[in-house]
Amino acid sequence: MRGNQTHISRLQCDIANLKQGNRIITEYFSELRHLWEELEQYRPTPQCNFQVLCSCVANSTKAVASTSYRQAGGNIFSAF
Repeated sequence: MRGNQTHISRLQCDIANLKQGNRIITEYFSELRHLWEELEQYRPTPQCNFQVLCSCVANSTKAVASTSYRQAGGNIFSAF
């Protein structure tokens, strides 16, 4: 578990310190997306404990994460 925390911390720093530099925006965004996706693998999956299908966060987490990711990408590209 400690190794995971170290890796998570490194990914967070890499994301925070990532700069476009001389790269074109698509290269920069691809690297950023890669880091986000790698970090996402360490996010614990919420579990729904209700016996009746509900609309709690555990059942909608993937949709929310995907929407948040698309919104962030859209915000990056709309800035140009």
